[in-house]
Amino acid sequence: MPVILRVDCDNGYIPVGSRVSRVVRLALNYLNENYFSPHWRALGYLAHLEEFVDYLVDKGVKASLFLKYTTLPSRALAERMVGEGFELGLHLFSARTYSEFLEELRKVERASSTKVYGFTKHGDGLLRTSRKHAWRYEPRKYVEWGLRAGLRYFAGNEQSPVQVFEKMDSFTYFHHVYYVEPWHRRVDQSVVEIAEKASSGLPIVVLVHPCNWVLSSNVRRELELLLSKTSRVLTFREFLKGINS
Repeated sequence: MPVILRVDCDNGYIPVGSRVSRVVRLALNYLNENYFSPHWRALGYLAHLEEFVDYLVDKGVKASLFLKYTTLPSRALAERMVGEGFELGLHLFSARTYSEFLEELRKVERASSTKVYGFTKHGDGLLRTSRKHAWRYEPRKYVEWGLRAGLRYFAGNEQSPVQVFEKMDSFTYFHHVYYVEPWHRRVDQSVVEIAEKASSGLPIVVLVHPCNWVLSSNVRRELELLLSKTSRVLTFREFLKGINS
């Protein structure tokens, strides 16, 4: 069984460059997450996502990329990612009702000019990250929304030494995730152990955030080690197509 690579794009801007540049980008990201969405590519909007995509393309690895309505890509970037074989999905952020969920879903589909098949949720119910953030984590409600909207899967945020997924007709709920970022992990397993589990026949969902990959050399090392030990890396759609065929 493979590693399923999940990529959640949390931030529009990250603090890189000169001191002034870092301050400006932090301010822009704060505005983007809390009030309005200034998507200025010249000031670094989603530059970290593009850098991360370049890395995966060079490695010959495809992933499922999940976008918030505050981190929507340009048409050119979306077309490039789809053309390279990446899957684009929704990273649910603010919705508290089904109608708000549909609104976020449609924004991602319009921006990416592609049909969304699955989604993830920002946060695990422990922290509210901004005024727009619906911080509670209610996976059964999200599964119900996904089924109602005709989507194919929801990838959740629980952590466990043993990952499970639950099939409901044409919908699949992936309960668990393993974080590449060590500071997010609540399971005592190394990336080498995770790769060994995948090689032994267990599908493993692995999550990384492009912002952390750019900002942390430790995250880059962990992901590089994982990929070097993993024989198969798939998107969620590729995995589901395989088990449903």
